[in-house]
Amino acid sequence: MTAIDQDKPGLVARQLRAKRRLDTVTDLANRDRDGMSSLAMGKELPANAGGGGKIWPAPYYWSDRQMTATGVQIVRDAAFVLRCAGAAALSYLLAQAIDLPHPVWATMSGIIVGQEHLGETGQATLGRLLGTIIGVAMAVSVGELAGPLGAGLAVQIAVSVALCAIVARRFPALRVCMWTCPIVFLTAVPATPLYVAGYYRGAEVLLGGVVGALLHVVAELAIRKIVVDEAPA
Repeated sequence: MTAIDQDKPGLVARQLRAKRRLDTVTDLANRDRDGMSSLAMGKELPANAGGGGKIWPAPYYWSDRQMTATGVQIVRDAAFVLRCAGAAALSYLLAQAIDLPHPVWATMSGIIVGQEHLGETGQATLGRLLGTIIGVAMAVSVGELAGPLGAGLAVQIAVSVALCAIVARRFPALRVCMWTCPIVFLTAVPATPLYVAGYYRGAEVLLGGVVGALLHVVAELAIRKIVVDEAPA
């Protein structure tokens, strides 16, 4: 008698246990197809069914994954809409409250910095703030130096934008510095020093950028709480 023949009783027993285990799992799945069966809830399989008294983990159904992904996307879409609208309104109200002359730049900045992901918003905010500071400094410097020499406004704008373009060519994230220059020149009041216009434009942009970034942080905290609280146990 060979070793295979001697082990036949054990082999048959193992096959029967495997068949009973499969029949039990199939029966549980068929009795409750909505994913809330004993197997889905992680209950103990009976020892006589081949489960050995073990706790079998609940399977992760495709429909659950699909519903979760859809729900999270809906929450994120709603949060994006609300934080963009909130950034625009809050930036405008704050700019008016501190008596900034052109709240439009705060409102636009609050909207522009908002991106899909928080890290991207942080990068956009930092680039916009640094670029604005560079553009304001360049416009004021060129205006104060070239103005007394008789250079026209178009020449001053061209020179300041050209200098900022050198910076933007090297650091693309700071491209906002280029259009900050004409904004400073074209919104300046003739009777007011150019640096005053630069100060106001910088303050408006900085205010909007900070508001937009902070609202994104708040939105992300709210999204995480909602997603965790609503996640299936």
